Formats: sequence, structure tokens, C-alpha cells
Amino acid sequence: MLKCGARFKKGDTIVEVLFAITIFSMVAVAAISLMNKGIATAQRSLEITTVRQEIDGQAETLRFLHDAYINTYQAGVTPPATTPAGRYATIMSTNTKSSASAFIGLSSCPDRWQAQDFVVVPKTGEVRSSIVQANISPQLVYQSTSGAAVFNRAEGIWVEAVRSTPSTSGGVGFIDFHIRACWDTVGQSVPMTLGTIVRLYDPR
Repeated sequence: MLKCGARFKKGDTIVEVLFAITIFSMVAVAAISLMNKGIATAQRSLEITTVRQEIDGQAETLRFLHDAYINTYQAGVTPPATTPAGRYATIMSTNTKSSASAFIGLSSCPDRWQAQDFVVVPKTGEVRSSIVQANISPQLVYQSTSGAAVFNRAEGIWVEAVRSTPSTSGGVGFIDFHIRACWDTVGQSVPMTLGTIVRLYDPR
């Protein structure tokens, strides 16, 4: 039997339930979107750090080869090609050009490189021209051969050596090494680009 004065609890209406689901969905979508943006930002930050290390490796190796060339320089004498000084002499004689290619505002990364473009292998100082587009982020790729890591190719990173002209440099000889990297990254319709210029002077 029902007692007099018993109270009956009223449930939520369908409108209230739908309103609650809508609010929850909006919050969930916003949270997922924010999380995805955070992951993409973290990914790009990691890629930039890795690429900067690769660029620094190219710059330091070029400085080392240049110093070796300066320290052993003798007018009219070509150092052996397999020595650090000889490798820098090779760059000076075969890898320089009059101007660098366009790099700012690229709509896509290059799919082919000029004959003078190159990378230097930090482990050996070798000058190599095996350059392809980056699969993930710019890097030098090595393969294991007889238990040793041997240079295979450069992905999305290259060097352009531009020699000065006496008429515009006041008679001072130098080479500007444009170290460049280009790769496609998450969350962007245009490629990421990063680079620096290293100026190394000729001996007097």
C-alpha cells in the first residue's frame, strides 16, 4: 500500500539527456583537437632539434676540413685527395658555384639536386653527392657493412658552396657554404625548411 504523502522522483527528460551529450561531445572534440595540436608541435620540435644537430655536424666538418687545408697550404701544391686538406681542395675545385638556389618560400622540397650540391660525412670527411628527399626528417643514413656503419645517402639535407667574386668581395676570397634542410612534417601543407651559412676564407 502506498502511504499518504509519498514523494515520486522525476527522471531527466530526453531533451536534458541530449543537451548533456552535446556538451560532453563538444568538450571531448576540443580536448582531442588540442591534444593532436600538442603532439604535432612536440613532433616538429623534435624534428627541428634533430635537423639542427645534422646541420651543426655539416658545419663543424667543413670547418675541420678548411682548417686542415689552411694548415698545410702551399702555393701551387695540391694536397692528396684522401686527406682532409685534399677533400677541402676538391670542394674548392669541383663543388663551388656562382649563386645558391632559391630556398625561401618553397612549396615543395627539391626532388633533384645540382651536380655541385653535396654533403660531407662527419665520420670520414668524405664529400658525397648521394642526396634524396627526406622520408621522415633530414638526416645522413648509414648502412651496416661488415659490422661497420658506412654512409649510404643524405635525406633532405645538402650543402651549396658559393664562391666569392673579386669584384664584389673587395679582393678577399671566401666560400659561403649554404647548409640546407627541407622536409614534410605533420600538420603543415608546406614543407619545413632550416638552414645556415658558414663563410670560410681562402688562404692568402
